[in-house]
Amino acid sequence: MNVQTEFDVLKSVIIHEPDIGIGYITPAVAEQLLYDDIVFLPRMIEEHFVFTQALRAVMGEQNVYELQDLLSDILEIPAAKKELFQHLKSIDDLSDETIDILSQINSKDLSETLVSGLDNDFQAHLKPLPNLVFTRDLACVIHNHILLSKMNKEARKRESYLFQTIVQHHSIFHSFQEKIIDLLEIEDPENYISIEGGDVMLVHPDYLLIGISERTSWEGFHAVKEQIFSRQIVKNIVAVKLPPERYCMHLDTVFTVLSNEFCVGYSALVFE
Repeated sequence: MNVQTEFDVLKSVIIHEPDIGIGYITPAVAEQLLYDDIVFLPRMIEEHFVFTQALRAVMGEQNVYELQDLLSDILEIPAAKKELFQHLKSIDDLSDETIDILSQINSKDLSETLVSGLDNDFQAHLKPLPNLVFTRDLACVIHNHILLSKMNKEARKRESYLFQTIVQHHSIFHSFQEKIIDLLEIEDPENYISIEGGDVMLVHPDYLLIGISERTSWEGFHAVKEQIFSRQIVKNIVAVKLPPERYCMHLDTVFTVLSNEFCVGYSALVFE
């Protein structure tokens, strides 16, 4: 894999179909889970299916990967499963009893439980991950390196560790093993470092934009900058300061590059 610009032709993509956990978002927990509205899950699934079918038609079925399938694959690897459980016990404050219950679930069903929070009997063991449908935020490819995000919000932190384990252990990422920028591995006792893929935009082979936003901190920017310059991945990195407001939580919500000549932007913020 090698991505030269934001508008390169896609060769493969990772998606996640809206899952049953989204259907359990109630008004009481919606804000905590970063949802402004209670969505109608069947309609959401239908619209997402149309979108992913278009991707499959363009790139080929074999090049559209479902994240939950990748997770199921690596849960078959004992070392990967053990490593992931250690992270989950810490970030989700899981009891030994819950870990034991999860350990008994087969890989396919466990991958669903780790995402939706529910087992096959609809018993809740974890909070759902309704934002996992936004797979762009999990990571991004910059030339032949992959930058793994470190999520800012509590509701999304498990996502970072799920994807970290996938990248470290799944065969489709073998070419990246010496080229991973992993902010989860950087010592950060005060938890100041955060960055999400929606704030990272390669607009030219040698120009990387990083939004400083509600979800990406200055500490995250500097951590990424140091890693990228030390590896000589790009020559120029530009910090784009955004208002720390929900309407522009990421750079890509207010600005997107379409080609060498065209871009789309939120006029009130970008063009005035």
